[in-house]
Amino acid sequence: MRHRSLNTTWHMPDKKQLQRELVRDIQQLTNRLRNEFPELYERLGEMPVTLPDDPDPDVDMDALRNYLGSLRNILEQQIRAHGGK
Repeated sequence: MRHRSLNTTWHMPDKKQLQRELVRDIQQLTNRLRNEFPELYERLGEMPVTLPDDPDPDVDMDALRNYLGSLRNILEQQIRAHGGK
C-alpha cells in the first residue's frame, strides 16, 4: 500500500466540481432506478423535489443534495419492501 507524503497538499473540490459529482451521482441512481425498478422511474416526475432541464442550471447545492437523498430513500424503501436486485 502506498502512502501519500505528508507534504502533499489536499484541496477541497470547488463548487462546480461538487455540483458535477452530485449530478453524476443523481444520473447514476436515476439510471439504476430506470433499469431495475421501471415502475418507480415512471413516477419520478411526481416527486416534490425535481431538477431543472437546463443543461447548466444554477442549482443550489442543497437542492442537489436533497434530490439525491430523495432518490436514495426511494431506492432503499423499494429494496426493503421487495428485495434488492
